[in-house]
Amino acid sequence: MIATTLLEKLKEQGKLTDKKAQDVLEQYERENISVESILQKKHLVSSKDIAKIKSQLIGLPYLEIDENIKVEESLYKYFPKGLVENFKVIPIEKQGNVIKVGMVRPEDIETDNALDFIENSNNIQLERFVISEEDFEKVIKNSSSLEIEVSEALDRLQEERFSEKIEKIDTENDLYKITEKAPISKTVDVILKYGVESEASDIHIEPTKNDTRIRYRLDGKLHTSLIMPLSVSNSIISRIKIMSKMRVDESRIPQDGRISQMFNEKLIDFRVSTFPTNLGEKATLRILDNSKGIVDLEKLGIEGRNIENIKDFSKSAFGTMLISGPTGSGKSTTLYSILNILNKEDVNIITLEDPVEYYLDGINQSQIRPEIGYDFGSGLRSVVRQDPDIIMVGEVRDNITASLLIHAALTGHLVLSTIHTNNSIGIIPRLIDMKIDSYLIPASISLLVAQRLVTKLCNFCFKKIKTPYNIQKMIADEMHLLKDEEYKKLGLNDLEKQEWPTYKSEGCDKCGQTGIMGRLGIFETLKIDSEIEKSILENFSESNLKKEARKQGMITMRQDGILKALRGVISIEIVLSKTMPS
Repeated sequence: MIATTLLEKLKEQGKLTDKKAQDVLEQYERENISVESILQKKHLVSSKDIAKIKSQLIGLPYLEIDENIKVEESLYKYFPKGLVENFKVIPIEKQGNVIKVGMVRPEDIETDNALDFIENSNNIQLERFVISEEDFEKVIKNSSSLEIEVSEALDRLQEERFSEKIEKIDTENDLYKITEKAPISKTVDVILKYGVESEASDIHIEPTKNDTRIRYRLDGKLHTSLIMPLSVSNSIISRIKIMSKMRVDESRIPQDGRISQMFNEKLIDFRVSTFPTNLGEKATLRILDNSKGIVDLEKLGIEGRNIENIKDFSKSAFGTMLISGPTGSGKSTTLYSILNILNKEDVNIITLEDPVEYYLDGINQSQIRPEIGYDFGSGLRSVVRQDPDIIMVGEVRDNITASLLIHAALTGHLVLSTIHTNNSIGIIPRLIDMKIDSYLIPASISLLVAQRLVTKLCNFCFKKIKTPYNIQKMIADEMHLLKDEEYKKLGLNDLEKQEWPTYKSEGCDKCGQTGIMGRLGIFETLKIDSEIEKSILENFSESNLKKEARKQGMITMRQDGILKALRGVISIEIVLSKTMPS
């Protein structure tokens, strides 16, 4: 039996202990799950290790596939996509009458029979190789064609509409009928799957004057990936409404919902919002991949003094931390990362969110519903009666929420929330504008944070460039405002003679010629200490606060961005476009 032989080989190679091999074997016999799945889910060995051993056991050559390979669409006439997905075989390339085929399960007799049938019925020769599950998924991802899959489904829809003479969709029953049809369901599934596989953060489905446009947000930028007929817009939006449990017959007002769906054995959540426009309803779906887990603060881009301030706050018994930034700047992600640090068995954490984006074990998360009177204000009144130690409120929007939040901090709770301002110092006048008495602010607020989300340079093709004089001068001016230890960490000791290095990425195969590889945050944090308190109470102005913050050693968002740009993590241009002078 290959299962036991595979485990024996892994033990021989020192990749598995006797105890772990026995545990895997028992789970395999108990749950009837493949040994390979168990090994990978437990992160015991890689799929490439498994494939190499299978190659030895079966006697077929192992093939490692280049990560940029893309299967020609013409090969799918021999290998229908259903067969590829069911048997986990993939055509690699065709040379004359010979097709190279990668197999994830070379030991499977049914897979072998299927390949024999393809070979005989098409009069071609198949050269078989063992490939890893990881490489199989990589090829599928690179070769998935959104346009082809969607156009196939739409062609079938048009045929069915013609044969059934469906001319108009009027009633809710008609909407359910048409959207449950396989072509529309398939189209929506493909749109969602493509968003997950391309690692987009959002999907936009928008009616225009002449057609329906599908756009995906990748690394912060929207890209049009598909144009469909305007006639299918209502059916697609209705299908999404059904999946997210919205009212299908209501198109005059915005609605919110949620979809949970499995893709490649991962549970993906979609936060769905519909919005009426003069051309029809628009849908936006935020993709939330729970399998990625909560990101560490360091991976978000928080470092140096900023991370020290946040970690100090997380050890406090009471007080408030407010995070500011525009929509889409990553405030919620930062909050979840901090909550993950605070999440201990001996504390009671309650959140009020709109909406709940990620579910965290051990935390009581509550979705507010303003339409029934359950908003942040009324929710906070109930929360404090639940004996919480830590409270997270999605956003401070008005005087009622701000007052209750201040009161919660003053009565011994640790409170986290977000607010909309341009920078961390601007949070204080914003609270005063919300009619919060100035003497309550230093008594209840411990830490102010501001952030922006920026694109990272591709670390495969970034290179040093000559920095123009005006940018050199701006960098020098900002660096002179920093405390010595911050720039000394970069080896920048003689500021007067310093030639400031900046970087750019030209684009390469690794980053799809974009020069971009992911995003991270730039941050600033301001602790409310005795000097800041004095400035708030005695001589309040933003300029005075800025002076005290500088004395405290605060690193502004622009300075944090420059420090990252000098290391080649981000471009200086993105820093200048996202931040104001310190």
